[in-house]
Amino acid sequence: PEPPPGLADLAARDPSAAVLVRALPPVVNLARSLHALWAPPIRDALRADPAARLVLAPSLDELRAKLEPNASAANRPEEASPADDEPPNLGPPRRGSRAALWAVTLNELRSTVYQLARLWIERRCAFAPDAAPLTLALLASCGGLAHDQENPDAVLASLEHRHLASLLKHVLEPLCLRCPPSLHETHLLPVARRVATHLERRLELSFAAADDARRPDEAAYYAASGLCMPDWDPATLAAAADASRRELARAYLDVLQVAAATRGELAAPVALVLKTLDRLRDEAAAAADASSLALLPPAAATSLIL
Repeated sequence: PEPPPGLADLAARDPSAAVLVRALPPVVNLARSLHALWAPPIRDALRADPAARLVLAPSLDELRAKLEPNASAANRPEEASPADDEPPNLGPPRRGSRAALWAVTLNELRSTVYQLARLWIERRCAFAPDAAPLTLALLASCGGLAHDQENPDAVLASLEHRHLASLLKHVLEPLCLRCPPSLHETHLLPVARRVATHLERRLELSFAAADDARRPDEAAYYAASGLCMPDWDPATLAAAADASRRELARAYLDVLQVAAATRGELAAPVALVLKTLDRLRDEAAAAADASSLALLPPAAATSLIL
């Protein structure tokens, strides 16, 4: 097979590829810094402060988007009191507060990084031979989807469910769709194996009891979907954790369906082939029936038709 084009060829054909080539190194640094906030030492230090821990919490709008379809009115997060500062024991960050602004900013930065990673893949820059080091750095910086010295397994383990679900949708799913077959061994399979191995354990602990004897801290973190916010009322925390748990399971199932060509772009050719086979089978059966009727005496054929 013909090797994928290099970055210079891609940039000459596609102006967006040229922009991505220049923008990606700062994006990789931003992604590393962003995910470092959820690394256990820094995350624990932030969550020890009653105001700083709200920076890592989902915003009120994000919680409502998750809970509105499933949660009862008693479990839906409400607006906080209109104080200028965020007092302790407040729950989700109030819209317009400093903590809420930080939470929204971090969420938007994360979304931007993941969307740029998606474009890097969909514009085929990820598969250029001379982009291999940059692609590895990008996947490693995005929550540790790939392994390197600066992003060990602990980075992937520290992600909240909502962050990993977004990574599956915006990065791994496009990688399954766009990776050339000749690069599956080098670009797709290492990431897929790493994520699948991690997700099997994460989902097992998430849907099991939080007091798992093997790793109580890890089991409790995943059972709460990473939302370790003691200020929240128990009903809101339980509903948000359950919504994130199910969102992650659905995102993983979507990736598996895309990889198996039962959903998405890869499913259309398979469905067309199956439909064509069904049509040919029906036509062959009809032709066989017609041949059988032609061999019978006229009176017998007439009686069968009637």
